[in-house]
Amino acid sequence: MPGRSAPATPRAMLLPLLIAPHVMGSINLAAIAAMAPLIKQDLGLSLAEIGLLSTAYTVCQGAAGLPSGIAVDRLGIGWTILLGFVFLAGGAAVFGQAGGYMPCLIGAGIMGVGYACMNPATAKAVFDWFPRNRRGTVMGLKQTGVPIGWTLGAFALPLAAIFGWHAVMLVIAGAGLASGLVYLPMAKRPVLSPGQKRPALTAEFRELLRNRTLAAIELNTFLYHAAQQNLYSFTTLFFREALHASAWYASFALQLAQGGSIIARIGIGAISDFFLDGRRKPAAVAVCFASGILCLGVVLLQPGGLGVHSGLVLFFLLGIAMCSASPIHQTMVIESVEPRLGGTAMGYHVTVVPAGKAIGPPLFGFIADRFSYDGAWLATAAMVLLAGIIVTWCYREKTSVEEPPEIPRPKSKDGNT
Repeated sequence: MPGRSAPATPRAMLLPLLIAPHVMGSINLAAIAAMAPLIKQDLGLSLAEIGLLSTAYTVCQGAAGLPSGIAVDRLGIGWTILLGFVFLAGGAAVFGQAGGYMPCLIGAGIMGVGYACMNPATAKAVFDWFPRNRRGTVMGLKQTGVPIGWTLGAFALPLAAIFGWHAVMLVIAGAGLASGLVYLPMAKRPVLSPGQKRPALTAEFRELLRNRTLAAIELNTFLYHAAQQNLYSFTTLFFREALHASAWYASFALQLAQGGSIIARIGIGAISDFFLDGRRKPAAVAVCFASGILCLGVVLLQPGGLGVHSGLVLFFLLGIAMCSASPIHQTMVIESVEPRLGGTAMGYHVTVVPAGKAIGPPLFGFIADRFSYDGAWLATAAMVLLAGIIVTWCYREKTSVEEPPEIPRPKSKDGNT
């Protein structure tokens, strides 16, 4: 049977309940991005105003991360996911009825708050419902909801050309509300043990801030995601301006990086579970040092055919190494604290991630403008190498927390596992 707080459902059937919040949380922003030409034309917006819609979503998502994590610990997984769907549906409804720019901006922000609820809740669910020797794999599988949502959201543009972008957003709002109702039977507050009292919120914050292992993870996360966002933000520009590649090759390089990321997000968790006996530290260190070495390889690329083709291989490998560790980071965070603080710790984590993503690209751009792309890639290499050193020296793997039963490994004919 699944672990504590899980619905009475076989573990394999729980996966859709973990993937769906990420699908619906991503499809909203993906649809807005896809329909941007129609929205821009209909409301007479500038490109800057269109860009601010994504900013409103991201800023509100980051700001709501910690409160959402607190809600997971105090209201429960089901209530928090349900609340997230209500915000997603409400924001999409506001956006779908907008007659001007300000309601669109407000709607995007509300949707960001909704998606902020999903990561802490689903990560806590993975910890509660699955044993240690499956969490890395499941964490990676649930994160596939993000590319699935973006893929589905791309269909919004042709649909909006037929039915209008208002109608598409209202349908998305209805789908979000309907999805949320599925979680209504799970909406139960956590039950404390007899005689157990939950500490005050300030005491829990102090406990998290004193956790050096958690601090090491968050420093690693900040640097890793700053470097990751550099890759996403500057791949096409680097191929066009530094390697003199065609627009097709520049676009293909970014697609290769994304493809490597999707494959590795599942793979790195499975390696951690099945080949490292549930240990996360070796995988987290390996992707950092591999990313640093690959960034140094990028510095050696020269303009022209050989440089471009070598770059395609390097950027596919960078997608694997530099864009795959989110599931492992989430698993490390949730396993580094007491179970009663898992949601709050994840809320703290999802506040750190966008901070790193916000710092990386401006720093990369400044160095590239002031010096060269080589200098910017060297700085990116330094980020991930430092991230790896921090985890190597400061992270202490925790194995003594209360666990759901381990899934036994199959035995061979001679009785060995």
